[in-house]
Amino acid sequence: MSQIKEAFTSRFPDGVIVEADFSQLEVVGAAVMSGDPVLTQDILDGRDMHRYFASMLFNKPEEEVVKQERTATKRMTFQLQYGAGASSMSRKLGIKKEKAEGFIQLYYGRYERLAEWQAEIMEAVKRSRKPSEGRTAKGLPQGRGEWESPTGRIYVFLEQDKPEGWRGADMEPDFNPPEGKNYPIQGFATGDIMAVFRGRVLRRWLNEWFRRSALPVNTVHDNVMYDCRNMEVALEVGKMLESVAAELPEVLRETWGLEVPVQFKIEVSYGPSWGHTKPLEK
Repeated sequence: MSQIKEAFTSRFPDGVIVEADFSQLEVVGAAVMSGDPVLTQDILDGRDMHRYFASMLFNKPEEEVVKQERTATKRMTFQLQYGAGASSMSRKLGIKKEKAEGFIQLYYGRYERLAEWQAEIMEAVKRSRKPSEGRTAKGLPQGRGEWESPTGRIYVFLEQDKPEGWRGADMEPDFNPPEGKNYPIQGFATGDIMAVFRGRVLRRWLNEWFRRSALPVNTVHDNVMYDCRNMEVALEVGKMLESVAAELPEVLRETWGLEVPVQFKIEVSYGPSWGHTKPLEK
């Protein structure tokens, strides 16, 4: 990926690539949507969640957690946020299933409201179930369910064949719980927050003095990129992006009535290419 990034260079002789990357956007989105008070407080306190859970998982004080243990826990956190279960985490990360199960228990033991919210989504999907014309991979009738988010986005879920070894009482098709965990948070983070952010940045940029010297060139998941004529312009773009990000909580309140007790933080990096951007030293 780093080699691909190096191909994105400035078109200007003294140009600077500016990249703004949101910090833990999915985690912040989960806190806002679920209203989990512990998760919200952890974000406000600036807690290093990966180090905290690593200390619990490896049974040692946080200050004694080594980089490899934090990295392993971070990978499990991301897998869980994408809806993976213990078996999937074990397979994808190459860890014992018992270790994955232990992490899941720790995570949802701390963020109980998040777990309840995710369960409520699946209950709503099941209540809304209607027959569809579709069939599962095994040829069985496929039900269709929906969940509407506070932003008005409607998520559609289709029943799937249960995997081998399913612990349920039967093998009838069912909705996939990982999708119920993943789709609403990813949709809110990338589909709602980033859409609002990009739109407001565009409108702000069109009215700035540097609009012809700073060109929007890319957006990937939760970041945006500008190509700037020089560092002076790049710094102004960085200020613009930070300012728009700081406005997001109020914008979400006004637009959808969402209570947003946390800030959406972004890290702005600068460099001659996408592959060589880094934050300015303070």
